[in-house]
Amino acid sequence: FYDQLYELNNENKERYYALLSKLNFSLFPLYKIKDIPQSLLITKSGSMSPTLKDLKNSSFSDKLKNYLTERTEKVNLFNLSDELSPYLKTLKEFQVFNYANGTINTLQNLLNKNVFVSNQQDENTALLGISNTVIKRDTNTNASSAPDHLLRLFAYNKIMQECGRNYFTTENYVENNLIDIANEAYIVSPISSLIVLETIKDYERFDIDKNKNSLQNASTASAGAVPEPHEWALIIILMGTLVFLYYTNCNSKTV
Repeated sequence: FYDQLYELNNENKERYYALLSKLNFSLFPLYKIKDIPQSLLITKSGSMSPTLKDLKNSSFSDKLKNYLTERTEKVNLFNLSDELSPYLKTLKEFQVFNYANGTINTLQNLLNKNVFVSNQQDENTALLGISNTVIKRDTNTNASSAPDHLLRLFAYNKIMQECGRNYFTTENYVENNLIDIANEAYIVSPISSLIVLETIKDYERFDIDKNKNSLQNASTASAGAVPEPHEWALIIILMGTLVFLYYTNCNSKTV
């Protein structure tokens, strides 16, 4: 894409590569994709690009919003890199894409099989693309022993999904129920902030009511918590010492 879409061939590919490689970033206009189910967008983007907020009130942003408002299909996006530009990353978190990443060989295998991933979610599921896992919310009201961080991950994913759904259709895309979700999971998100103080006395001193209807701050006592880096170091030293003593004892018996 260079002001408009061009079909690359052996005669023009070097010319357009030279022109585009001089740019610091590129923004592919999704609104140019007319047949979403039969289209595949391939990217190898860097870490630099404007954000959606930077593009606000531009003709590019208006066309993008109109395009995504009128369509429910997800754009197929394959990433040849381990990172996405802020522009694409935000759209990905807003659930705009059927997203996959990998090498050229991975892409070629998908094309040969004529298949692509389908990131289908509903109100009770959250897809974590990095780990290729799905978190499912059970409607059962019984207490669960699942780790706290699963609810935090689920809540963040749901907030981004709902924000993305409303971002392109209304000016005020933040709804009260999203604040409630962030409050319950006790997380920081693009629509919420979090105040965490060290002691109960600090809350009383600043006249801040501590939230009683949430997971509260994560701690080492929480289910699913993992050791801090210095704790890992102590564990490794301890394991190494035990192994050393074991082999020393075995060698002494052999002698």
